[in-house]
Amino acid sequence: MTLEGNIQTSEVETEMERDCVASHGIAEFTKERFMECSDGFNCWVCKQCGLIAIANPKEGIWTCKNCDNHSEFSSVQIPYASKLFLQELESMCLSSRLITSSILTKGGKPLPTIQEEHDS
Repeated sequence: MTLEGNIQTSEVETEMERDCVASHGIAEFTKERFMECSDGFNCWVCKQCGLIAIANPKEGIWTCKNCDNHSEFSSVQIPYASKLFLQELESMCLSSRLITSSILTKGGKPLPTIQEEHDS
């Protein structure tokens, strides 16, 4: 094998290693950048409707303005930028719901799905 062949093989191996690190590590890298190194934000989500709730655990204040819930909430950690984006959408009358596992299964049974009615 010539020296030129070894250099080409080395370049290909380096590219493959870079691609492997990128594909396997990008999710963890993104989580670290957005949540741990930057602006992780803990908020409370209503288990009944999925909207961000008004909550102050120290004062015992728990309420959801959408469904008048005062007792069922989930703690969720999201980037602060996501919270701001959700609030911007709400200011334009677009409600985005944060679906947690406790919302998907309520009492061990899946929640009913909304089906469109079609006029025949």
